[in-house]
Amino acid sequence: IYSYDDGRIKGSFVNLDTAEEICFDDTVEMLFEMDSMLEEYLRSIANGGVDKFSFNRLESISKACDKLHREQQADHLCSFLIKIWFVRNAQWKGSIEWINGDESFDFKTIPELMSFMTEILDKATHEISVTENIG
Repeated sequence: IYSYDDGRIKGSFVNLDTAEEICFDDTVEMLFEMDSMLEEYLRSIANGGVDKFSFNRLESISKACDKLHREQQADHLCSFLIKIWFVRNAQWKGSIEWINGDESFDFKTIPELMSFMTEILDKATHEISVTENIG
């Protein structure tokens, strides 16, 4: 997440499966892009184009996750690692980890995911505001 002004999330995410970076300018666009990415992935599995149980695939995703943990990107307000474990009827279940702050949360709905993200973003922007006022 690059910015969180007036409750508007702006940033990008990386599809760890394809290494494609997808940029978004607001929360709705972020959710739409993530949903499109998930639909494409599930179609690929259904058509036999992707083996979701490949150990090589899991290893490459694991390495990409480790790389995210090691890289602290100063230009980002917050970095999250979102793992979607289950998708049905446009509903997601998974986990989210705040990489910069070392907090995580298991979510069962998209509103739970967004609630955690906005709570963390509120916390991060408050900390930046306090630091700027002191310094």
